[in-house]
Amino acid sequence: MAHKTKNDYKEAPTGVMRDRSHAAVELKVGPVALRAEADSTPAGLLAVGGLVSGILLSVAVVVWSSTRKLRDDIDPYARKR
Repeated sequence: MAHKTKNDYKEAPTGVMRDRSHAAVELKVGPVALRAEADSTPAGLLAVGGLVSGILLSVAVVVWSSTRKLRDDIDPYARKR
């Protein structure tokens, strides 16, 4: 097996997609204390946005199909032969 050089490895992304965003919040209510931290990149935010969009679109289709009125001549409980 040949020795790997620096050029054999993928280079880290540069520019805007490499920048990281960090957020932290602390909440204290009486004896309970909560701390949350989030770290993300623009590419990660795009991925999450795509997933949320897909979920919302699929929920809209399910709600539309479950609430639409069927024609009077269609019996949804009739068996097909």
